[in-house]
Amino acid sequence: PPMKSTTSTDWCNSNPCKYGGTCVNKGEDYKCICLYGFIGKDCETCTSKCGDADCGYDYIVKEGYCRCEQNQRFDIAKKTCLKLDECEQKFLNGECLGVHETCDKGKCKCEDNFSYNKDKTCIADFCKNKVCKEKEICKESSYGNAMCVCKDGFHLTGKGCDEIDECAIMIPKCTQKCNKGICSCDEGFELKSDNYTCQREQATLECSNTKKCLPGMCRVLNGTEICVCPETTHVHINSTCADKCTAKIIPDGMCPENKCKSDDRHGFVCICDGKYKYAEDGIYCKRKNMCSEGGGNTECTKRKAYCKEDLNEKKGYICICEKGFALHQNTCTPACDIKENKEKCSQVSGVCALDVN
Repeated sequence: PPMKSTTSTDWCNSNPCKYGGTCVNKGEDYKCICLYGFIGKDCETCTSKCGDADCGYDYIVKEGYCRCEQNQRFDIAKKTCLKLDECEQKFLNGECLGVHETCDKGKCKCEDNFSYNKDKTCIADFCKNKVCKEKEICKESSYGNAMCVCKDGFHLTGKGCDEIDECAIMIPKCTQKCNKGICSCDEGFELKSDNYTCQREQATLECSNTKKCLPGMCRVLNGTEICVCPETTHVHINSTCADKCTAKIIPDGMCPENKCKSDDRHGFVCICDGKYKYAEDGIYCKRKNMCSEGGGNTECTKRKAYCKEDLNEKKGYICICEKGFALHQNTCTPACDIKENKEKCSQVSGVCALDVN
């Protein structure tokens, strides 16, 4: 009898297994070990996870997927192919992908606080959407910052901006009365040639203790010793001149949170701390740039983020991640490296890709 051939056939040589299936020779036949989601002798049949869509296999990433027609995407929840919206189509076409550029209702636009220049590049314009009060102007500072500051001639209060009192900031100050920077004196006193110091008239009686009213002056009226105080900064209280901060009668809102302290040169000044620093006059406060002056830049850099002013925040700033990154475990991380984002893409049979444009 003829001898039986010992040469085996390599059934897998023609690669009969589809959609990433693995071929295994089984004597006179072969077997395909199919990836999850595919069945059939040659793994040619898609299971129900693709619904009415076709199955596909990506040989690069070695994953199966649900294949849709051009300009469509697969919705895993509905198990069907849906038409791409106008913005999704633009992204696929490479549009609206510039730095700080996005898409809204099918039209490319710049992100908030950015505007197109003549080259259609989005550049910083932080004051564009910043609404300031009547006596304020917008001032751009470092990256991501737009601050409302008081206009020239106004100072910051706890409620907004008020006109600067010339009498409060003038040095030297009027020793008694002041009106719009012009000094005058109380009854019984006259203005010296320096135009800010008052002295007793000859007929005005001098007090027994001439220093009791300092920094004001003392006079005797109807037998009673009376302190005449610098009206801009002091008041007569407890037989002496006390600064308005000590007397707790500073104008409401003049200082942030109405915090003040006595001062030898100015009588009293605001306490400017936290989100505030002293204005150039050394009396009033102005907003501090919390990114560059309040430690925000240093803190945000540690998180691989950039700093943006936000006075509504307790620290006065917030840390923002660059486009394509998200704050994860207190550090800006590529969005596609975050587990939750990968899972979201998997749910729509997509692969997360970071836009680096």
